[in-house]
Amino acid sequence: MWMKTNLKYGWVPVVFLVMAGSCAYEFPEAEGPVSAGDVSFRHYVSIGGYGMSGFMHGAFYTAGQHQSVPAILHEQFLKTGQEIPFNQADIGSGNGYNEFYQSGTEISGRFVYRYTDYAQDVPVITVKEGDILSDYSGNVSGVNDMGIPFLKSFQLNNVEAAVQNPYVARLNFSSGVTLTEHALTLHPEFFTLWLGIADIFNYARSGGEGSISPAPGEAGEFDLTSADEFKENLTVLLEQLLYNSATRGAIANIPDLKDLPFFFYYPYNFLRITTGSILASRAEYVDAFNEAVEIHNVMPGAERRPYISWDDNGAFLSPQRLVVEDDSLCDAFYPNGEPLPKIRQIEPEELVLLSIPVEEVKTGLGWMYPLPAEYYLNKCQVQKIQVRINEFNAVISDLVSLYSGRLALVDLRSAFALLAMSSRKDAYGNPESYEEHSFNGVPVHFDLGLFSLVSLDGMFPNQRGNAYIANRFIEAINRSFGSKLPIVDINRYTGNTVELGIR
Repeated sequence: MWMKTNLKYGWVPVVFLVMAGSCAYEFPEAEGPVSAGDVSFRHYVSIGGYGMSGFMHGAFYTAGQHQSVPAILHEQFLKTGQEIPFNQADIGSGNGYNEFYQSGTEISGRFVYRYTDYAQDVPVITVKEGDILSDYSGNVSGVNDMGIPFLKSFQLNNVEAAVQNPYVARLNFSSGVTLTEHALTLHPEFFTLWLGIADIFNYARSGGEGSISPAPGEAGEFDLTSADEFKENLTVLLEQLLYNSATRGAIANIPDLKDLPFFFYYPYNFLRITTGSILASRAEYVDAFNEAVEIHNVMPGAERRPYISWDDNGAFLSPQRLVVEDDSLCDAFYPNGEPLPKIRQIEPEELVLLSIPVEEVKTGLGWMYPLPAEYYLNKCQVQKIQVRINEFNAVISDLVSLYSGRLALVDLRSAFALLAMSSRKDAYGNPESYEEHSFNGVPVHFDLGLFSLVSLDGMFPNQRGNAYIANRFIEAINRSFGSKLPIVDINRYTGNTVELGIR
């Protein structure tokens, strides 16, 4: 299987804001008449991965697909009066197949909030029953929404993309036809593009499970694509799409790692354990471990090993740093010759992943026994991922400059960074910024709450988030091409909701 299965997902309790009584407001109309400006939208093509496909809540399913970024943009383009076909390869599934969590024999679908018992104060993330991915049964020749989950840049020009990505395979393209070649058969006059997410963030969400330097064209699901390969394939795509001098397009850049809830929801020191638990861990292994580390560290020429140290617990259970596995640590031994486990406490620059099984933390994970490497990113991994994001964004910026006047830059990186500041909190619940953002009086959050723009997988936008991203595209198009497209009322679109009933 190319996809990662049987990954335990941390059920995340979330304290919700109490929704005030309904607020009546009128959405502001666009000033002046709607205009396409220097753009023909008649032959529109959208290309991208997770973020453009409507993938959300861990799955690719019908409602998400129908409220994707390009689907919302298409509605706005129609207001110019142009006839614009928009054909999706309908996934035909109410809940999809959950790419983040599968367990047992039942197929898991999208994540939902539900109460699991009647005494519960807040809902938790659970999963719906899902469906196995099925082939598209329609005519693929007219499909101009090419938002494809897991799409990596090197799959655009690779005839083997169907082998590498089942969401490409389900489209049943003719033998030897690449995604770029299919896009060209549609004679695009305008396109939207958001690529590079799977190239980087699949590696990140796996805890750095893959390779950082795979062979060109052979990167697996959780491998990092090189900047050179990204540049080569994106350059080829844009050369082809912009061959007609009248064609225009808009391309989005890539958000930073620290600005997605999957990587910031749990602070590095979110662990709260009792004094009794601390004493139990010391008696079980910590004291003996630290004594062995002290002996090792005074040996001439020895590479130092870190101690495990619990903070003074105090009356309110001080935040503690998780104990994690780290195979990069040097070998060391107990006095009796037994190997010292390669464990340490997590550092402030490192990131705990949303996939951590938090229920197991209560019973010892991260303090009585170490957190496996798949549930956090170490400093080296964080640095390499951020460098790769910077490299990809430099490629995008350079290509926008190369096609100045024909290719608009959608700066999602800056937009996500701004919104994440008020949602990213320390172990005491203090946000990085107290500046709140709203849209027509309704809060805009980047956490996992009701008003969030991010779906319950912590990485990809929900329907409300798709509307927000569509507005960033619209602003870039209007600014670059003299268009007067109206923005979208994002409050018409669903954020994260709670399903009724007990599971």
